[in-house]
Amino acid sequence: MNILILGGRAPVAVHLARILSMHSVYIADRVSLAKNSMAIKESLKIVSKPNKNIEGYLKEINGIINKNKIDIVIPTCEETIYISMIRDKLQCKVLVDDFQKILTLHNKYEFIKLCDMLGLKTPKTEIYRKDAFIKITNKSIIKPIFSRFGTFVKVINNTNEIVINEDNKYIIQELIKGQQYCTFSLVKEGNILLHVNYKTKHAIGMGTSIYYEYCESNRLKDIVSKIVKELNLSGQVAFDFIKFDNDFYPIECNPRSTSGLTLIPYDTDIIGAFINGEKIKVDKFNITSMKTNMFLHGIFKGKFLNKEYRNDYKNSRDIVYDGKDKMPFLNQFWVVLYFLILSLIYRKSITGITTFDIEYNGD
Repeated sequence: MNILILGGRAPVAVHLARILSMHSVYIADRVSLAKNSMAIKESLKIVSKPNKNIEGYLKEINGIINKNKIDIVIPTCEETIYISMIRDKLQCKVLVDDFQKILTLHNKYEFIKLCDMLGLKTPKTEIYRKDAFIKITNKSIIKPIFSRFGTFVKVINNTNEIVINEDNKYIIQELIKGQQYCTFSLVKEGNILLHVNYKTKHAIGMGTSIYYEYCESNRLKDIVSKIVKELNLSGQVAFDFIKFDNDFYPIECNPRSTSGLTLIPYDTDIIGAFINGEKIKVDKFNITSMKTNMFLHGIFKGKFLNKEYRNDYKNSRDIVYDGKDKMPFLNQFWVVLYFLILSLIYRKSITGITTFDIEYNGD
């Protein structure tokens, strides 16, 4: 089978390519970690920015599909939202559901409304408008309705502390104090085929995990099952939860790949299972990390003084490095340099600039 993976800049795309290496894998993006990887047949460049030129983006992808006889397209990063918009115009199968479903999950306010409707416990969440009166009695979080990586998230005590970008819409959400958990699932027509849970044990900023270790939780899987069944969802989906008072509060959703996928071993044919609608049994999950980030965090934040942190660093496998496939690890330095230069040109954070051309913000 010929497979096209989009979002080659994302570390999870490298892991996905290695999982699918029993097929002929192509990877495409403006810049790619997987270039010259042993897991892929070819790395292809996409010039068009979907958030600026969706027609040009569609034309480029269809050109790749036709030239390489692609059977299925798998988006992994923020381009997923745009692929859901144009999926009926792509000339092969696509591992993503329709735009309205994806938008409901991507929109942080609509997602909470969906969870409320399903009877799940959720933090109190309101749309923030300057002309509306909102009373804040407890610590809260303000964040854009469309955002990623925990960027622009701020903890506030009252509305006087609010500073916003007028171009974005925001929500104010009750701050639930507790342990953050994340999930990643592969689903088809509302049924879970593959599912993992992990705690946010080591993180940068407002909960951006850099360490991934499977933990068992039937309750988390039940909540995810309830949501995906309601939407009759197909594709990849990831959720963030806060555990409080012995239950899990859904906080937000990423309707795409996340690094939770790296818990899955390389010898798992997830595409074959997806096409046939088969549940995937995993005997042993990986323990992985963004090891470069963990190293820098350990050095500059003094985390290596903690024995547990040192052991987790030592015992986890880097999500990019592989002794039999070293090029993606080497490529990451050039990819970081590329985005660093762009961050200086556009005066954006290095995190924010990584999705500048593919992110969807309600346009």
